[in-house]
Amino acid sequence: PLSLLAQENTTVAAYGMCAKFTSYTTSAITVNQSDRICILGMTIDHMLSANAQGTVISNSGGKLVWKPDAGYDCEITNESLYAKNGASLGFKAGEKLPYVDQLMSSRQKNDDGTYTMIVDSPLTAGDRLTFRGLASHICTINYAGAVTFADVTVWGGSGFAFSGWMGEDRVTLTRCTVTPGPKPAGATEDRMLSTCDASHFSNMRVGPVIEDCVF
Repeated sequence: PLSLLAQENTTVAAYGMCAKFTSYTTSAITVNQSDRICILGMTIDHMLSANAQGTVISNSGGKLVWKPDAGYDCEITNESLYAKNGASLGFKAGEKLPYVDQLMSSRQKNDDGTYTMIVDSPLTAGDRLTFRGLASHICTINYAGAVTFADVTVWGGSGFAFSGWMGEDRVTLTRCTVTPGPKPAGATEDRMLSTCDASHFSNMRVGPVIEDCVF
């Protein structure tokens, strides 16, 4: 991870650089107790997809069977990567916007690579289902002064793309993009999710400026 602690007047220029971070359960970039910081041009992704996705095979009698897409099988029973009661989103077949939130605490992996969940769900065979990884924000700004992200692209992560907390000055996002990135290795299906929220700011002295961004 890139961590800036107690820094001032610091610019990280990374135009043309795609940074693939090892773990999505740790913030990729952290700015903490720093002021007048600029992060420029970086594209951010993770080596392991932060969001599992796949297709509902069947749903009957309170048992839902789900098959992960190739390249997105991230062991959703592994509680170091996926929260036991973590959120999942259901999509109608062929749709790009979710239509139902699901909490599935019961997840069992079957011998054929599918998963069985005990859940009351409106999902039917052919619908799509995603699971968000154990949340950690991608770019975290804590107890900081003025911080600018310009021309930064976030392709994937489990938490918020840009998260500000307890800041004394504003965060500025200029020409930043949060969008599902290219297919991971071995995948045949496009990514359905990028991040949990594109931006989220709490307990800030000054509100953010967001200009010419695509979320």
